[in-house]
Amino acid sequence: MPRNLTVIHRNVPEEEEEDDDDDSSSDETDDSGETDDSSSSDESVVLLDVVTATATTSSRKEKEQEEEEEEDDDGGNDWNRQERIKSLEDKCNSLKKKDEEWRKKEAELRVKLSVCQKNEACWRQKYDELSERTSNLERSVKEFDKKLLKRIAPVQWNSGNKLGLNHNTESATSFELQHNVTSPLIELLVIFSHFQQGLQLYGARYFDVDHVGQILVIARRPTQINGPHFLTKMSLDSPSEQDDVLLPSTVKSVRDMHVSPSGRFALLASMGKKLSVVSLESNNIVVNYDLPVAAWSCSWDINNSNYVYAGLQNGMVSVFDLRQTVRPLETRVGLTNNPVHTIYSLLENSGIPSGTRNLLTASSVGLCQWDIGSEQKQPTLIKETVNQGVCISLAYCQSKENIVATFRPKVEIPDDNNSISQVSQTQSHNIGENVLGSHVVFNRLDSGYQSFGSICAYVPGIRLPKSTILELRDDTSLFACGDGSTTNLALQELPSLAVTHCLQSNHPVRDVKYVTSDKSNLLCCLSEDRVQFFSQKLQ
Repeated sequence: MPRNLTVIHRNVPEEEEEDDDDDSSSDETDDSGETDDSSSSDESVVLLDVVTATATTSSRKEKEQEEEEEEDDDGGNDWNRQERIKSLEDKCNSLKKKDEEWRKKEAELRVKLSVCQKNEACWRQKYDELSERTSNLERSVKEFDKKLLKRIAPVQWNSGNKLGLNHNTESATSFELQHNVTSPLIELLVIFSHFQQGLQLYGARYFDVDHVGQILVIARRPTQINGPHFLTKMSLDSPSEQDDVLLPSTVKSVRDMHVSPSGRFALLASMGKKLSVVSLESNNIVVNYDLPVAAWSCSWDINNSNYVYAGLQNGMVSVFDLRQTVRPLETRVGLTNNPVHTIYSLLENSGIPSGTRNLLTASSVGLCQWDIGSEQKQPTLIKETVNQGVCISLAYCQSKENIVATFRPKVEIPDDNNSISQVSQTQSHNIGENVLGSHVVFNRLDSGYQSFGSICAYVPGIRLPKSTILELRDDTSLFACGDGSTTNLALQELPSLAVTHCLQSNHPVRDVKYVTSDKSNLLCCLSEDRVQFFSQKLQ
């Protein structure tokens, strides 16, 4: 072996050196002799045996050491292999547990899927039932409209782009859609054919008509988020002539608007806690009153245009004199904290003391009369409106003092959690939709108010609709409001509230006004960014 040979070669020279020394010493003492030579040879043989034995022993030890190292390496590998096998077994067990968990979840999801499929089948069945019910109701409405329109001639196209909707022969008036206002009848006018298609009034919410200057003033919301609010003035003679009046950011959304009797100013009640007077000549705000809360309604005094009124969100009414631009003359507390959504100034009559101005307001509790200037600070609730429901609209006619109030049913909210389920399904279903309410007719007398009766009607479940009363020149009074069941504009004769006309409107009516002038009387209807006009002339 190489390592043993190295050891032998390393040891042999030392012996040879010793032999040389011995030889040299022997040469010095004795030049030659056979006896010494034989002894030297024997010593060399012995020394060689010793070296050979030493090398063999070293080789054997190295082999044993290598074998021990190999055994140690094999033992370490076995330990690592066992640890790895154990780790893999642990992973397998973990994966088995996860597999079991996923199988359980899969089973649960399959159960839920089965339940959902059953529910879907139930909902589909209910949907089919409701669809069939809706179809039946639509057929019923169409049959009702056919019966109603028996008093109206069939719609037909005439020359000059006229669409005739002629009323029965018993009436001295009729309705027709045409390009201009030349017929001496009551006409349905959409001011030029292109107005309905191209001149949309986006964001229109409330409006009024200046019958002196023949201008339509429209309050419009912003066309973009956080955009400005503004008024749009549009000429009735030429609708393409429009002028926008930018309102200050503090005014915010307009809740009510009325043009002054002179036609020079517009009174605005806004959610920005402002009551503003805008000049329609300069397009500037000339008076801007600060209010404690938002204003929901406003009105000019019909007896003295220096006075204006604001119905507030907290049920109060504020009185202002335009000659004093700092603060209101007085603010009176209402019967409740509900917003005053409509306010009218009443004509003076013999039944009120001199110097007292009367107001008629509407809130959810009903109608109230306010005696401004008297010692009685609180309003008087008109008893004929008690227990009628929630008042959502009020129309008043000055000439005959006719009044029509619109009510919707109350939705009782239980106080305790246990009785929540007692709310009827019909009530919860109708919230936000049209509900079956009523119109109630009153007449103002010197000694109070007289009720002439009521009629059921579909009214909005949340929205506060607008309505008005028409005084035709044949001494006929008509009540105009949106029909919740068809979205059309319905005209009902007073005081019977019998429907005499049903004018088509594809969207719910937002606002409606009736304005008289020397030339013609206008019934204006706003519905979903579109305005329609009804013009009355003598026959």
